[in-house]
Amino acid sequence: MKFLEKDKVTESFTGCFIDKMLGELAKFNPVNIDAQLWSNILLATIIFNRVKLKLSLLNNTA
Repeated sequence: MKFLEKDKVTESFTGCFIDKMLGELAKFNPVNIDAQLWSNILLATIIFNRVKLKLSLLNNTA
């Protein structure tokens, strides 16, 4: 986040990447994978959503 704040990376560029990753993570089916991998997928989804929210807040205050 500090790198993104310092270099003023645009929300649209990073947002597209995050949206793409969230879409890919949503394709996983918990029935087809083990519990640890599913836990990692859920955690990654939470982290990507938090980064997206933080970027949105940074760009709204700029």
